[in-house]
Amino acid sequence: MPNDEVLTGKERALISIGASIAAGCQPCTAHHVKAARAAGACERSVALAVETALTGRNSATAAIYEWAGRCQGAKPEVDADFRNQKQLIAELTLIAVAVAVNSVPDLQRHLTAAREGGARPEQIQSAIDIARRIKQTAEDNLEAIASKLGGDLQPAATARPGSKCCGTDGDDKPEVAAGTRSDCACH
Repeated sequence: MPNDEVLTGKERALISIGASIAAGCQPCTAHHVKAARAAGACERSVALAVETALTGRNSATAAIYEWAGRCQGAKPEVDADFRNQKQLIAELTLIAVAVAVNSVPDLQRHLTAAREGGARPEQIQSAIDIARRIKQTAEDNLEAIASKLGGDLQPAATARPGSKCCGTDGDDKPEVAAGTRSDCACH
């Protein structure tokens, strides 16, 4: 059954708000909030979509925090002196984190800090490449689990003919950070 028969445009837009927030996509979030309103969603529905997305994102953060702690094992003290000695690797790590969580503002901030800290372009590119490979592995793992459960996470043609994005019909262009795309192009 095609997606436009399963969910209304308003429902798709509200779900898209949640996915956009979870993905850390600011232009997508702005686009889908406007699209939800245009599709007739009330402010409480938009607020619930945002709240639900943030709850899900926080839950995922808490779960990985616990998992990382188990993987790490002993937790030695990391004092200010050690942090200062390792600032460049910390900035390169934060670049990878920003790429992995799709955070344009964090990426911009940490690219600047890494360059100011003496990072070479090839070091920065390596950090970005690491994040991309890990994101792809995570997506592959999700797809394998979904397939076992009878789902399919492969990109489907969710955008209806003539629609801008993600099955919404919004023609509006959200405000976005400098250097980012001006519309949501999820596919």
